[in-house]
Amino acid sequence: MTGQRGYALLLLLVATLLILLLGSTIFLIAFSDLRVSRHLAEADRAFYYAEAGVELLKSRLPRNFREIQGYRLQTEKLDSPRFSGSVTPLPGEEYAFLLTAEGQFADKRREARAEARYFPFGGNAVFAGNFQAAGATVQGSVYADNFLVAAGETKISGDLTVKGVETIGGSYYYQGRKLPREGSGLLWPDLESLTAKAITDGWPVPLSANGSYRLENTATGIFYVPGDLELSGWLGSQLFAVVAGDVLLCSLPAGQVVLFAQGEIKLQACGIANTSQSQSLLFYSLERITVLGDCLSFRGVLLAPEVELQGVSLLYCHRAALPWLSLAPAELLAISPTYALEWLETRIRR
Repeated sequence: MTGQRGYALLLLLVATLLILLLGSTIFLIAFSDLRVSRHLAEADRAFYYAEAGVELLKSRLPRNFREIQGYRLQTEKLDSPRFSGSVTPLPGEEYAFLLTAEGQFADKRREARAEARYFPFGGNAVFAGNFQAAGATVQGSVYADNFLVAAGETKISGDLTVKGVETIGGSYYYQGRKLPREGSGLLWPDLESLTAKAITDGWPVPLSANGSYRLENTATGIFYVPGDLELSGWLGSQLFAVVAGDVLLCSLPAGQVVLFAQGEIKLQACGIANTSQSQSLLFYSLERITVLGDCLSFRGVLLAPEVELQGVSLLYCHRAALPWLSLAPAELLAISPTYALEWLETRIRR
């Protein structure tokens, strides 16, 4: 009997040890799983912060195009979340950038990237203090202080952002959103620095005739016009001109034309129903832009304190501005909201 009791005690000790060993193993496995889960959760949160950092980086980008490349975001002093980000040119893409953001949670850091192309005017075909339209079509958005609707029906395919609308015997409708304009009226940058650069650098001056200067079909490159300018013919190339006076266009250019004028810009042509695919017209006037012409259709962006469209169709296109962004007044590209970024990917990737 004594030997049997000793054997039973030994079995009890072995069973107890096995139970303790099994319990310890289960505890270690559970603790290890908990640590792995915590690490994964921290890594996921760091990545989510990185994705949020891309949006934060985008929202804080400088409005000046020249300052975007090389821009860096640093918010490491925050307890949580912490972000850092940078903007670099995207190889092989024109006017496109790579936005890289790093998020941190605990000791975990994760990175997210997004590729985006720069749109200098953010889909707005018209920027104006006072925008007057009569039977016009704008395929894009309108950003103005005041909108005056004259005779006929005016159609806007994008957003309408204005302080007030007044109708005088006409009607209008828009397919986008109607957004209220807040704050003070639009401020229009002068052309003094750009004019001084043109004179100092010796930009070509076109030939003058009958008191005004003329640029015709073969004109290309940059020009400084010390007086009034008259454009004729189908300018089918890239043209950038700074004009000290008024501008008169008697026909519709077919190429990419950028005009910065101290005076009024007036385009009047009739019977032109087709728009060249290569066409893009960027007109900026410190006074007024007037475009008249039945069945006149063109691509471009108009910016002026006073803009009037009568019986014409304007299709938003910023292509002409892209080669000359470094020359455009920085304040012009800082008018809110004169730029947007178009994601080149449908999702942000790790």
